[in-house]
Amino acid sequence: MKKDGLIEETLSTISKLPAEKITAIAEYAAFLLSKYEEEQMQKGIESLMENSSSLDFLKEDKVSYTLKDIKEKY
Repeated sequence: MKKDGLIEETLSTISKLPAEKITAIAEYAAFLLSKYEEEQMQKGIESLMENSSSLDFLKEDKVSYTLKDIKEKY
């Protein structure tokens, strides 16, 4: 079933419920939307980081440390 059909069916079902159940559904829908928006934001941030060149210097900088570099031994 397509999105519009699902929305119409859901609204028809919800309209038959008492007010307290409708409130619970509205709160749950807001919760789901909040989680969805968080996921989309996280994916966007991950995409920006993957496509960013700001950390490329870490790949290029081949620093090798030796025991002489140790300033304090434990």
